[in-house]
Amino acid sequence: EVMNETLRIDLMRLSPLVVILILLMLFFSFRNWQGVLLPMLAMLVSIIWTLGLMGFIGVPLTQLSAILPAVFTSVGSAYGIHVLHRYRGELSQSENNSVRIERVVRQVGPAVFMAGATTAAGFVSNAFSSIIRIREFGLFTAFGVLVALAVSTVMIPGILQLLGSRGARGWSRRAESGESAALARLGHWVAHQPRVVAAIAAVVVGFAAVG
Repeated sequence: EVMNETLRIDLMRLSPLVVILILLMLFFSFRNWQGVLLPMLAMLVSIIWTLGLMGFIGVPLTQLSAILPAVFTSVGSAYGIHVLHRYRGELSQSENNSVRIERVVRQVGPAVFMAGATTAAGFVSNAFSSIIRIREFGLFTAFGVLVALAVSTVMIPGILQLLGSRGARGWSRRAESGESAALARLGHWVAHQPRVVAAIAAVVVGFAAVG
């Protein structure tokens, strides 16, 4: 009973902190309300559906399942971020919002789907564990990841289409370019110093292997 009460307290205390941190990161990345709220939509739906399913079928909250909201806050929002970044890049390519949405789903959809599917498959592998709590954690996490994937590839593009030109005007010209001076310099350095990059990677891997 004491453990369950502690889990509930930690869940109520830590989850808002995680959400606030990710909201701040999204704001500094996109600088508009769509870039902040739409990725969090995938996270919110996946948490509600997963915890709701657990309650519906009578699966209790455990030490493992208590971290599900934190997992979905990070993993669930990531797919929506990919979709929005691609949409931001399409703003300078076409004036037709329907064309933009079609290009976004066609170009980034397969990559997002594979990322979500492989993540879900990794969690599903826990279903073969002999420990029932680990099995539950793996299955429900995989379910939540697939929900977030569906929201990111279907609901978010649908909302962007409903917003139409009004939503497109919410993106700044700087945001439309999708460029980052720091990342551009990093890409230039990597492209022109591949041997240095490979050597650094080998040293890091060797150090980790020894450790």
